[in-house]
Amino acid sequence: MGTTDVKLCVSFAAVILFSIAGYYWIDLPVAVFCKGMDPWVSNVFDWISTWGESTWYLVAAFGLFLYFRKFEPRPLHANRALFVFASVAVSGLVTLLVKAIFGRFRPILYFTEGLYGFNFFHPSEDMNSFPSGHAATALSLAFALSRLFPKYRIPLFFIGLTIALSRMVTTAHFLSDTVAGAWIGVATVCLLHRALVQRDKAPSCGLKS
Repeated sequence: MGTTDVKLCVSFAAVILFSIAGYYWIDLPVAVFCKGMDPWVSNVFDWISTWGESTWYLVAAFGLFLYFRKFEPRPLHANRALFVFASVAVSGLVTLLVKAIFGRFRPILYFTEGLYGFNFFHPSEDMNSFPSGHAATALSLAFALSRLFPKYRIPLFFIGLTIALSRMVTTAHFLSDTVAGAWIGVATVCLLHRALVQRDKAPSCGLKS
């Protein structure tokens, strides 16, 4: 088992433990606190959360891939665009699958109907809180770009984490939802990057000049 595998396993266990602890002791108090924030704070973070919509990035990344593959051939740029597209797409698909399994009630159902918990294998719009898709998108994008442009790693992660946490601040998700979604995003990039390295047998994996 390599270093990446160990880190992923340890972090996965940590996320599971945090999610369990969050469900029993953390998520509700944090959600209640965020619900009581001034409306202008929620409005600001609601705008920030729109940047976690995966469609924007999927269309842009795939468009760049096609452009640099067909119209102005640049293999390096095409590979980078495809890497970003795959990172966001795969993390999104994994998130959707987990949502369908857990069917967790969103915070709005707690505040309007007093519902808190899970409705396993019966997800709907208000019962797909765990994990956060926006958090997965934000962190997969930030981590993928940081692999391509390590010089901007810190601001990229800051932006990604801000988008992820905005979902908690606006009470669209619980804290453990955002943490789990963020982990899925980062883990997806790690596994995809490693797969590319193993395929090409080179550290650049066709992504670096």
